Amino acid sequence: MLLPPAANAAQKKQQSTLALTYETKDSFILKSKILYPKVKKERYPLVIMLHSLGYSSGYWTDLPKLLNDKGYAVLLVDLRGHGQSLYDSNFRIHYWTKYSETQFAKYPQDVMEVINYVLYAYKNISNSEYVIIGADIGANAAILAAERLKTKPKGIVLISASLKFKGLYIPIACLLYTSPSPRDRSLS
Repeated sequence: MLLPPAANAAQKKQQSTLALTYETKDSFILKSKILYPKVKKERYPLVIMLHSLGYSSGYWTDLPKLLNDKGYAVLLVDLRGHGQSLYDSNFRIHYWTKYSETQFAKYPQDVMEVINYVLYAYKNISNSEYVIIGADIGANAAILAAERLKTKPKGIVLISASLKFKGLYIPIACLLYTSPSPRDRSLS
């Protein structure tokens, strides 16, 4: 469930940065932001960036600006327990350092929910022209989320992915995501 941003006239105009607050099904509050390029387009291709364990969306330093300069909108997500995504809806704080594999297992679902929301709620974002970049736990969460998404990303960049990172086991998702469709297999 999205918590509505503060309504004001400036938000209705094209912005360079749009802050998002998303409440997950288990009442955790995820913070993210969309960075828009200066060049106006009817629909922007999107790059989704998922940071490493112990970091936040600021991890990517200058890369989002470089992508904006190339015409891409960028969605920077603070994973639960990181950056600005520290609270549940009852204002209890949750740090990733105290997480068990059960909490880390929620990352792919969180990522999937935020991506689905952004792709279908923001008409200026292309819901088919997007890629995901993830680093370590962000990489594992990216491939697990992508494998479940109805609209698949055009590409995924996995930086320092692990076979199993904090319980996020990816070999099967990698095979399912990249294997040819049954129709294609019958041609070989």
